Amino acid sequence: MAENPPPPVAGTFVWNELMSRDIEAAKKFYAAVLGWEYHGMDMGPMGTYWIIQAGAHQGAGGMMAMPKDVPAHVPGHWMPYVAVQDVNAAFAKAGAAALYPPMDVPDVGRMFAVADPSGASLSLMTNAMGVRKGKPAPEKPEHGRFMWNELVSSDTEKAGKFLCDLVGWQAARIPHEAGFEYTLFQVEGENVAGMMPLGKPHWGDVPSHWMSYIAVKDIAQVHKAVGNAGGKVMVPPTPAMGYGTFIVAADPSGAVASFMQPAG
Repeated sequence: MAENPPPPVAGTFVWNELMSRDIEAAKKFYAAVLGWEYHGMDMGPMGTYWIIQAGAHQGAGGMMAMPKDVPAHVPGHWMPYVAVQDVNAAFAKAGAAALYPPMDVPDVGRMFAVADPSGASLSLMTNAMGVRKGKPAPEKPEHGRFMWNELVSSDTEKAGKFLCDLVGWQAARIPHEAGFEYTLFQVEGENVAGMMPLGKPHWGDVPSHWMSYIAVKDIAQVHKAVGNAGGKVMVPPTPAMGYGTFIVAADPSGAVASFMQPAG
């Protein structure tokens, strides 16, 4: 009999979720580009929640239609989730930065979303199975699975301090080949996420945001598939400090993600 997986480690990313204004177009797009399959869960008045299956891995993330009460100016987007041991304590610490009160999802956990001082949104959750302390084990990137999350912030100092205090991350800074300092968020010395400055005018009117990275086997093939599937390539294949080669692309509903072929 297979054993249940252990609870996630506090401070690690446990989920990535797409809110889409055209969920059927989004499903077709990612199926064509990444080979994803989906399993639907009935959420009553909120419609169907789609669990992503990447290869043999069911539970690579999720997607759902944008709720009707979300303002029209909010585009489709990916939302990363971080495990915390006590959502209620995190909510109290977040104060006015919390976007809504903690909510319970049966058999999943308790969660809420927060906006850091630069305006980027992140969800915090305590899994139904619990959350443990410890050192996270590095995972080998697999095609179609999320491999990294990166905050692009207009104020890295304030955002970094806020998130480290809230989540319990440690911050390590390293020089970036583009001439700025890149921040690594860590749990007991293991890298769990990154942060880079949102510089003007290069970024134009793009607001602070979290960027989710999805591992792929062949970046050239994915680059071609994005356009064929109705998406838009926003950044062409670009090397990333020896970590691999990535593109940034928007799906048909406007949600943006990065696709990376890891080095080696």
